[in-house]
Amino acid sequence: MAPTHPSETGRRAAAGFTLTELLVVLAIVGLIFAAAPALIQAAMPGARSLAAARALANDLRTARGRAIASGAATDIRFDTAHQTYRLEPGTRAFALPQGVRFALKTQADIIVFYPDGSSNGGAVTVGYGNNNHRLSVDWLTGRVETDE
Repeated sequence: MAPTHPSETGRRAAAGFTLTELLVVLAIVGLIFAAAPALIQAAMPGARSLAAARALANDLRTARGRAIASGAATDIRFDTAHQTYRLEPGTRAFALPQGVRFALKTQADIIVFYPDGSSNGGAVTVGYGNNNHRLSVDWLTGRVETDE
């Protein structure tokens, strides 16, 4: 503890921190900053998987909205070999971030949304390692749910 000096009121007041106390605090802050990149890197796969799952869920919802608005069926076609998917009719292929993969639990590699909002249903698992998220499409309502 720092030495004390008498104040105007006669009480003793602390003069400040010692050099040793400041060095200990700086050492602790330095250790925290040194560990931060490793902690952030460890959290990245989970964040990347969640972002990919949310993006795919939004694209599924977009396809449903398109089908309702246009009065024609809209498909999402999945290419499991290349890990891409495409909204049809006619958009470019979308790819998930590097390392994030999807797996389908449907009869075919396609999820169809009909003009009444319904769908053929299905489920897609999106993930990286142990960080997997399940997207399910209800066949009756076309509602897209995620398990975040």
